[in-house]
Amino acid sequence: MSASIGMRTIQLICTINGLSITGGYFAEIYQSSYLAADRFSIGLVIGADPLLTSDYIANLGAENITIGVSIGTADILTAPSKPLISGLIDNIDIDFRNNIVVMSGRDLSARLIDLETQENFSNQTSSQIANFFAESCGLQSNITRTTTPVGQYYELTHSSTSLGLHSRRGTAWSFLAWLADQENFQLSVSGNILNFGPVQIPPTALNLNWGTDLISLTIDRATGLNAPVVTVHSWNTRAKSAVSASVGSGVMKTVLIRPNLSADRVQKLAKQAQSTQAMHEILVCGEMPGETILTPGMTINLSGTNSSYDRGYNIVELIRRVDLRSGFSQNFKAQAIS
Repeated sequence: MSASIGMRTIQLICTINGLSITGGYFAEIYQSSYLAADRFSIGLVIGADPLLTSDYIANLGAENITIGVSIGTADILTAPSKPLISGLIDNIDIDFRNNIVVMSGRDLSARLIDLETQENFSNQTSSQIANFFAESCGLQSNITRTTTPVGQYYELTHSSTSLGLHSRRGTAWSFLAWLADQENFQLSVSGNILNFGPVQIPPTALNLNWGTDLISLTIDRATGLNAPVVTVHSWNTRAKSAVSASVGSGVMKTVLIRPNLSADRVQKLAKQAQSTQAMHEILVCGEMPGETILTPGMTINLSGTNSSYDRGYNIVELIRRVDLRSGFSQNFKAQAIS
């Protein structure tokens, strides 16, 4: 980022069901990489836009909404290249005394989270199921083709339990999350696109220097999570034998017991669990002027601390705040790249 942000002009951009709505005075957008819906809140002044009357608001339901921001100078205001979030309105809070309304909700993954399913899909592949749910929820798809029928994931006892939990009594989102875990895929919704495919690190990284780009910076390090030891034990019914694997050399030790895993699956699970724990060793929290480039999962290169903390991190949480009085800022949380 540039060493000096300078004075900026900020304008909130909001549409409801495709219609532009003016009068926004604040917005907060929360984004996460934890298989959870992104969330938003936006405040609007009633009557600031001719369409935004109390009667219009009273008749709103779970409408489609987009929120964006234009950033520029006093003379030039740049139109946003894409919304910061596209979602559905979940809650509407009207304050008649102050003549304002606050709308909050989730991104379009809400359609999958709210969709219950009782299908078992045994003869279909993960990608076919993902495409089915995308079409059912009116989402475009960015889905990598898979070839294994999901019925094969249900063969063993532990998988049959997962079938009952995620397919017969679960939601489309929880089922897709389970399938993503089986395929070692990532699952997300960006805009109106369902993403279901191999985990990818964005090709570009944002360089952030403490002292020039950041307003505040804190780093929390859990020393026990340095190379933690993870041991997995299992009894393979088909082979009629016990299998186990252990990875790591640190102080903290974790033992996992899982039924009916092959030796390969035990080793894979131990490595995945150890990698997941190790990622939580360092947590970087920062505040900076708002921008529209960062997304959860993106890499930042931190510099300026003059320490071994000057390295790469993955963004796991991002909160953007737009306020016409205090401006546009954002807070992020990031974990070390394992």
